[in-house]
Amino acid sequence: MRNVAEMLRKQKVAAEDIQEYQGWRAKTTLLLTGKSDTAGAEQRVNYLTESLLQNLEPFVTHRQPSMLKDLLNLVTEAGRLDEEFYRSRAIFELRSVYNGTCKRENVPDFNPNTMDGEIGFEEVGKGWILDLVTSPMLVKVGNADGFDYHSEMVIAKSHVVCTETRRKIDRRHVLKS
Repeated sequence: MRNVAEMLRKQKVAAEDIQEYQGWRAKTTLLLTGKSDTAGAEQRVNYLTESLLQNLEPFVTHRQPSMLKDLLNLVTEAGRLDEEFYRSRAIFELRSVYNGTCKRENVPDFNPNTMDGEIGFEEVGKGWILDLVTSPMLVKVGNADGFDYHSEMVIAKSHVVCTETRRKIDRRHVLKS
């Protein structure tokens, strides 16, 4: 899939063309919603869930009885969210804080406007160094009516772990030993 927001930012396409494309995409989604075979969709969700579970299995350290059900709910919700995004004329984009590179000198410091510390870790502060990004941010470009593609809004911030947090965790681990 082409990165429409990136093409717009780099002015490779006109805002009017994006507006027309997003409108067509939203109308097509509305036309097709509810007309597809729900049994086939459910079968694809089940297949994807089982495939994900097989790929994640080597990394599971504590198997929960509800794991398959939880993963199925997650995949189902992701599908519902995808459909909702496609109904909108806005552009929704997952954006990495790494800006396409993993080189240390290009990694930004913690930014409270676009990042949150990972749940279960201490509060992080402005200027802390990123150590691990656990999820990208979700950005909405434009509005649901297909206008204002020059504006962006962070819908969900990136979740990160910072070096300072990791050092404190390492120290606590050493002190407990």
